[in-house]
Amino acid sequence: AGDVGPIVRELNEATVRARDLAKLLGPVLADARAASDAWAGIFAPTPGAEPGRPFDVREWESAAGRLGGTAGELRGLAVELRALLDSPRWAALGTEMASPVAQARRDATALVDLVAWRAVQVIAFFFGCLLVYRLAAGFAGRRSGPSP
Repeated sequence: AGDVGPIVRELNEATVRARDLAKLLGPVLADARAASDAWAGIFAPTPGAEPGRPFDVREWESAAGRLGGTAGELRGLAVELRALLDSPRWAALGTEMASPVAQARRDATALVDLVAWRAVQVIAFFFGCLLVYRLAAGFAGRRSGPSP
């Protein structure tokens, strides 16, 4: 048999590390226990309340059947939608809509340009009036001048 001293030392070191880890995990476990108690309080039955219905497998079976039917209907809808998107009528509709969409885009751009130019004109008119006012006020001030 070999020397067991290194194995014993390694086991002692592992034990020390395990104790240190246990000290660190103590508060975490206390928090987990408190959270567990809080959740248990939420789901605890109310005193004096009537007990609920027991678990019924037939209800779950019925719900699963309805979900299966719905999945089948969705699958059929997806197939029909794919057929519609692949149809030549859908492509023709896209071609038919291209011209009105392009026209609406041109009209919207023209409207935005018109509004922008009108705003520039209003601002220019405002500053023009302000300039005329300043010139008139300056001219009137020089004309009246100080009284002798």
